Amino acid sequence: MTTIEEIVEQIDSMEIDELKNLAKAIRDLIEEKDVSEDVNVGDLVSFEVRDGATLTGLVQSTTSKRATVLLNAAEGLYTINLKAVAILESAPAQPEVSESSDDDTEA
Repeated sequence: MTTIEEIVEQIDSMEIDELKNLAKAIRDLIEEKDVSEDVNVGDLVSFEVRDGATLTGLVQSTTSKRATVLLNAAEGLYTINLKAVAILESAPAQPEVSESSDDDTEA
């Protein structure tokens, strides 16, 4: 089995372009293994920002990787990576919204 020391020696002999490709491959592997929590609109969440400060607030919207949080301890909205938040209380399940609309009637 290859030891860490052997791997480091191999990395040390790589060219800059090879190191950049290796770094990207490692970031991609970390992203695949680092699964974010299932964060939903209405969840009460907390997360750390600079200097170890912890903020809490309600999730206003989400994308596949980020949440916009209405802060409780400060005014304004803060968009944060979903991996950085911890759910303190889940929002109630939202009813399914129909794709059709009553506004689409023909004259």
